[in-house]
Amino acid sequence: MVEPILSVEELDVTFPTFEGLAHVLSKVTFQIYPKEVFALVGETGCGKTVTALSIIRLLPKNSYVRGRIIFNGRNILELKESDMVGVRGKNMSMILQDPSSSLNPMFKIGEQLCDAIKSNDPDVKEPKTYALELLSKVGFKDADRVFNSYPNELSGGMQQRVAISISLTGRPKLLIADEPTTALDVLTQAQVVQLLRQVRDAYGTSVLLITHNLGLVAALCDRVGIMYFGQVVETGSTYDLFYNTKHPYTKGLLQSLPYNKLKDQTLPTIPGDLPSPLSPPPGCRFYPRCPRSKEVCSKNVPEISSISKDHYVACFNPLSD
Repeated sequence: MVEPILSVEELDVTFPTFEGLAHVLSKVTFQIYPKEVFALVGETGCGKTVTALSIIRLLPKNSYVRGRIIFNGRNILELKESDMVGVRGKNMSMILQDPSSSLNPMFKIGEQLCDAIKSNDPDVKEPKTYALELLSKVGFKDADRVFNSYPNELSGGMQQRVAISISLTGRPKLLIADEPTTALDVLTQAQVVQLLRQVRDAYGTSVLLITHNLGLVAALCDRVGIMYFGQVVETGSTYDLFYNTKHPYTKGLLQSLPYNKLKDQTLPTIPGDLPSPLSPPPGCRFYPRCPRSKEVCSKNVPEISSISKDHYVACFNPLSD
């Protein structure tokens, strides 16, 4: 049996605020296997990015984190910050939503790439050669020109490819991609999807994709975890999540897609809003908005349970076939 490269177990995250404790994540649990693309999907504000930052240990210092994050057989929540320096970049890397925010406008692309290469491998003899090789692998035919360019001389899509090349300098085993296609046009989005697929195949890298773009999920991912208000409510293969949906929230997300809808057809929506993290509802967090809620949903928290092989749902009244 293949062991997961990453196992997130019962992850809780809270932040102190002037109004009280904000309960951002609650018992988040999922696994990612070698060479797998796993997506976390949900509304804005449901905790996807906080989950990613918890994994790479970049949360604010005033956050309270409980649970276990097992990466390469070690609970990284127990590592000292000095030990995490050897994990970030070399074994685990992250692509941020806005590539321009991860590139220093004062330095040329080549300088930033070479710095990342030397940071992950101080003994490298020809960092420029490796940098040009990485730029070529992410699709730049004119790698020399990009190497000598400043970030503002590149388009958003080109900056994203540069950010991906920097994240690959340490040949990481896990790549976290946080909304990698945000603000990109459709053609560039397709190129980024193809690039992430090539990264997985060429380097054997597992990918954690943070997104709310279900089209991107369908094109790229092997398995999916659906998040609602800081909890993972359903996980399974991409096929199961699209065609054997069990959680009412997952169904609501799929129904809200505009695809295959008539021009004058009203687009279905999920009623209500996300509750406040300062005062989460008792029981199931989705029950105030759920069309299938029962009395038990308002009092008890549903445990994640198996529907079929590799398909899990946290719901007292899951959808039937």
